[in-house]
Amino acid sequence: MSQQQTLEDAQRWLEYDPDVIILNAGQIETEVGDGGVPLVEIVESMNRVNYSWPALVALEAAKLKRERPLDVVAIGSIADGSPSCFGPVYHSGKIALHY
Repeated sequence: MSQQQTLEDAQRWLEYDPDVIILNAGQIETEVGDGGVPLVEIVESMNRVNYSWPALVALEAAKLKRERPLDVVAIGSIADGSPSCFGPVYHSGKIALHY
């Protein structure tokens, strides 16, 4: 399973010469701060999942010479550029906006 973090992870995905890549971002934390996940860790994780990782995939895909187009489908926070750690109710509201 890819950790979806590094340039090598993106390259490994693209070695399969896919027709489509689905990027699905989402994580739910029950508590942030003193009683839960440290705020710094949450911010880093949200940035990686929603911005850094999709950018790495896009940059690596752009380097490839392809016979056919590569479709990239973004779902969740990646799609609307609004990551959050407010839980499933907030995210389900955002999902409704996409459809």
